[in-house]
Amino acid sequence: MAKYMVDRRRKRRAQLIEKLGGECVRCGSKEELHLDHKDPKLQEFRLTGKNLDGSWDKILEETSKCQLLCQPCHVKKTREDGYAPPWNKGISQCGEVLPEHGCEPSYMRGCRCQECYQARHDARVRRGEIKGTRGPSGQRGVIKHGTRAGYVCELRLHLPICEECRIANRDDARRRREKKKLLACGISR
Repeated sequence: MAKYMVDRRRKRRAQLIEKLGGECVRCGSKEELHLDHKDPKLQEFRLTGKNLDGSWDKILEETSKCQLLCQPCHVKKTREDGYAPPWNKGISQCGEVLPEHGCEPSYMRGCRCQECYQARHDARVRRGEIKGTRGPSGQRGVIKHGTRAGYVCELRLHLPICEECRIANRDDARRRREKKKLLACGISR
C-alpha cells in the first residue's frame, strides 16, 4: 500500500509540473523544480507529500495559485517575500551561515539543546511574545519567590528554601484548610 501511494504522489506531482509548463518561469531550467505559491498568503496547503492524496480538483485549484521555480530561483523568491526557505537549513534570510547551536533558527529546525532553547526564549522575549522572567527551574511562567509555587519549585530542585517561600507555603496551606472547613460546613466565601 505505501509503495502504491508513493508512486501515485510522484505521478501526480509530475502531472502538476507538466501542467505548469515543465520549466522554471524565471530562468527556464528543467532541474530541481519546485511548486511555488505566487502569493504565500493565499496558500491553503503545500503541494507535497500526503497533500497530493486529496481531491484532484482541490489540488488543481491550489496549483492555479502556483508557478514553477528551480531551487535557486525559489530560494531568491522566498527571500524576496521575506521568508526563510525551510529546505535551506543553516542559512539566514540575508545569506549568512548560522551557527549549528545557540540560535532560534536552530531550535526551529528541531534542535532541543539548552542553548537553542534559551536562544528561542530570548528571541521571543525581544519580539514581545512572552515575558522575559523565568523561575528558578527555568519554566516559561513566572515563579516568584515568596509564593507557594516558589516553595514547590525550590523543593523539587533540592534548592535551599528561602524563608519567604516557606511562610507563603504555610499561609497558603492554612487558607486551604480554612476553605475546606467552610465548604464542609456549607459556608462559601
